[in-house]
Amino acid sequence: MLPVPWPGAEAGPEVEGVEEREQDQPEAVVGQLLDQRGWGRDEVGGHIGGGTDEHDVEDGAQPGQFAQWDPKHQHHQGDQVRGHPEGQPGAVSEAFGQHVPARGPQPGADQQGQSGAVAGQSDQQLDQPAGLALGPQLLAGAHPPHHQWLAGGRRGRGYGHGGSFGAGAAVPGRSGTRCSSSGVSGLEKQGQRTDPGLMHTTAPTLDRLLGDWAAGTGPAHRKLTERIRLLILDGRLPLGATVPGERDLAARLGISRTTVATAYTTLRETGYLTTRQRTRSTTTVPPGGISTGHHATELVDGQLIDFSHASPPAPGAALHRAYTAALEQLPRHLPRHGYAQIGLPELRAAVATRYRARGLATTPEQILITTGAQHGLHLLVRTLLRPRARVVVDHPTYPHALHLLRSTRARITPVALTDTGWDLPALAAATHGADLAYLLPDFHNPTGLCLAPADRERLRLGCPTVVDETMAELALETDPPAPLAAHHQNVISVGSVSKTVWGGLRIGWIRADPALIQRLAQSRADTDLGTPVLEQLACVALLEQIDTILPTRLEELRAGRAHLLGLLGAHLPDWTATPGVGGLSVWATMPEPISSRLAALAPQHGLRLAAGPRFGVGGAFERHLRLPYSLDTPTLEAGLHALTATVQAARSGHRATDTPPTGLA
Repeated sequence: MLPVPWPGAEAGPEVEGVEEREQDQPEAVVGQLLDQRGWGRDEVGGHIGGGTDEHDVEDGAQPGQFAQWDPKHQHHQGDQVRGHPEGQPGAVSEAFGQHVPARGPQPGADQQGQSGAVAGQSDQQLDQPAGLALGPQLLAGAHPPHHQWLAGGRRGRGYGHGGSFGAGAAVPGRSGTRCSSSGVSGLEKQGQRTDPGLMHTTAPTLDRLLGDWAAGTGPAHRKLTERIRLLILDGRLPLGATVPGERDLAARLGISRTTVATAYTTLRETGYLTTRQRTRSTTTVPPGGISTGHHATELVDGQLIDFSHASPPAPGAALHRAYTAALEQLPRHLPRHGYAQIGLPELRAAVATRYRARGLATTPEQILITTGAQHGLHLLVRTLLRPRARVVVDHPTYPHALHLLRSTRARITPVALTDTGWDLPALAAATHGADLAYLLPDFHNPTGLCLAPADRERLRLGCPTVVDETMAELALETDPPAPLAAHHQNVISVGSVSKTVWGGLRIGWIRADPALIQRLAQSRADTDLGTPVLEQLACVALLEQIDTILPTRLEELRAGRAHLLGLLGAHLPDWTATPGVGGLSVWATMPEPISSRLAALAPQHGLRLAAGPRFGVGGAFERHLRLPYSLDTPTLEAGLHALTATVQAARSGHRATDTPPTGLA
């Protein structure tokens, strides 16, 4: 077996491995590779021959839709290794549970690291936990073993944990080394060089990301160009990734190769694709400033009105007082080296005090100070997970968390939110045997929903769970509930002051078992040596006066939400926007699946939007748009007027001429 190296930032579930031709991996070659590794052919479930790669995996996902978790299928994908009845562990399952010593690649092996399972299909693999099980021993500080992965596995067949899968199911064992008979990839045989450092996007993956790209009027090549450009700019199609060949993509989309060729040519001419001789095109962005087009409406301070961020402005007076107090305290820290990998003792104590005030007993030893909540989440994922780990998320969810999980090649299992909140039985089923869960039960981003106290007690979690608490203090219609960790011992809490105070104050924290805190501090040394001292001292002062900051903040948010809902009712009456009970945004529903089209058109009208599919996997949420109410009244009104103009343009068949890159928070 060939080891899969731990990647720094490799392709996630939506950027898959290089598409190799079926003739490059005949049954005899794959069987020979199995024999060389000591695996009997009868030990591997599924079929070595059969249909094509693309039809084995991706056909289940429809553009703009996502097959949500169905607990009724929990036991339908058990081990089906030949010679073993369904539901009983087979040779593959048992072998993969062992700690196998690492072995180097054989000469001539084509080591193309493959991506994680297709996010849109991961709901069909409940009982197939990936190579690493995050149990109590891991949280207590035990280091996970180095697991091996089976080489030569075809997508759509059970060459990993759990044996055979039917067509359309994601395959846990697909992450591994793909070998061809001559030791070179199918692309190289076709005369195209492949760079093992690049991420390769398959036609099925791009098809799913494109969603309903052909809707509306106008030439097909122009609509395809516009959608691929948006995918590049908003991060769903990573920079430096290769795009599928013209023939492959045309066959997948059911259009002519000329249409794809014309779209690719336009993208190259405008700087969104680059090509070297005898290589596939790779994604890029053109140099230069941001253009807002020829029809831009009113700008704020010469910039686009930014609806892509849901973050409040700074409380100027309170922030000034906090930094003044921090400067007074700074001299006593100057004789020291200034590195605080765990955080300043006074800030750890202040955060622990805040947790106790919210109903969760906490000591400073349970707190690690980070450079924002996103940094904390990255530290947890990098420390606790390995490639192919299965992670459960609520759906929709925070886009940066999805991007992080994809970059670590995790298998993402989404569990859909209902109109009223979380499906507790579905969450219990999904987390059973998973490696980790990432949830936002406190005034959820983007919906504003909150898990009720009674449901927090009833919830059953089958794996360690990271809870994002960045919105936990922003209760607009209810009292803030006690943290989820007050009801469950295997919960790791991540928080920050970016949403309650200001995003520019990059201070966050992790609350966990002291043993895990120490392990995270050791792991942190590989990337940074601590959070800035002055900002930590300012945060201490802010937490001391948080009870005077929050009432004013919450009153401003209630007024902004009411004003936003009134503007939506007046200008876009066919939209539905059910307000949550807290948070910073509403999750609006449109009658048409045009979210990505609006995001592409909005800059021409002076507005920046975050497309709904950024908050999900599998191309979901094309009928949704997150709208923040944390902006001041003039900006909110100007933004709604620009949004109305954008919707009218989209319904009239207008197309984007240029789309600037967008941020997101």
